[in-house]
Amino acid sequence: MGASSYVGLANAIGRPDYPITLECATVAEYAEASLENYEGWTNYETWCVNLWLNKETSFQWLTQLTNNPELTDYQKCEVLKNEVEAANPLIESESIYSDLLVAAMSSVDWVQIIQSAQEST
Repeated sequence: MGASSYVGLANAIGRPDYPITLECATVAEYAEASLENYEGWTNYETWCVNLWLNKETSFQWLTQLTNNPELTDYQKCEVLKNEVEAANPLIESESIYSDLLVAAMSSVDWVQIIQSAQEST
């Protein structure tokens, strides 16, 4: 996509003065780069959930969960995913924000979070 295409995109969104710049050569490359690793994690969503799980005192059960010998790693991932999703403050609302949050949460690599927690204990 050439520079004129970006100008066309700016015009299409009704903001001809809006500066659209991408460091990647194409929009496809930009999209692909945003789906790749983020700070050593599978993606931004996984990194973000892990960051908040390690900050929140309400999620200190993560260590107990990861060290529970009675659960398989798959079960641990399911428990973690269900607990985090149940804490979603927008779960009852229908809006663009709740839809985007659900979409982002579906991108989380729960296995990587469990494995990281196991490695750190």
